Amino acid sequence: MKLEIAGLQFSYNSIPVLDDVDFELKKGEMLTIIGPNASGKTTLLKCINNILNPQKGSILIDEELLNTLSMREIARRIGHVPQPGTESFPTTVFDTVLMGRKPHGAWKPNRKDLEKVSKTIEKLGLEGIAMRNIKEISGGQKQKALIARALAQNPEILLLDEPTSSLDLKHQLDVLDVVKKQTRNGITVVMTMHDLNLAARYSSKILMLSDGKIYDAGDVDILNSKNIESVFGVKVDIVQRSGRPIIIPEEAVV
Repeated sequence: MKLEIAGLQFSYNSIPVLDDVDFELKKGEMLTIIGPNASGKTTLLKCINNILNPQKGSILIDEELLNTLSMREIARRIGHVPQPGTESFPTTVFDTVLMGRKPHGAWKPNRKDLEKVSKTIEKLGLEGIAMRNIKEISGGQKQKALIARALAQNPEILLLDEPTSSLDLKHQLDVLDVVKKQTRNGITVVMTMHDLNLAARYSSKILMLSDGKIYDAGDVDILNSKNIESVFGVKVDIVQRSGRPIIIPEEAVV
């Protein structure tokens, strides 16, 4: 699987949000999109998921233009996990995950669908809460359930919008460990994130946005003090551990 973004531009009511965004990802890579609020992170995810249609540029999956694929085909190839708190269905965890099988057939699930859902729930350690209402479980459990729903689609690409924003430290690590494991199974991951240390810990690539443009892109080495001060307006100290940077904020730049 290869994801290519070329010359992407998007505006809301003639106000530019994304400007000439280019990058490509190969099978099993994990890209984190970082940047200040309103830098275009969520908009970029929505363009990749065909929720928004860019005014210019192209998005290709294995050299096929995204806008030539049917909605069902996109749903089969791309799994999407929205920001925590944006979805709440009065249904069980099992039925939530089962929704991920809808792109693969009729509304009534068959034996293959049920087996896939059961295996996905087991893989994410959700067996003990499978029959509980999703409104009655913790934030971390709910986020895992939504990831399970996306994985039940058998996607080639997994999109996650701020997957850890409302979670405590343990559940942040639990959720991202689950996501990282999917890259070893060949799934390509694109996620947005505010926590730079988590981005440094889990990502194979980083895309740094500023005012809708790519300020820098590459491996975790782009998380350096110069880039972070320029884009986020904060002086930081960088400590290396196991070949990855740890960012220690010092002070805001006035």
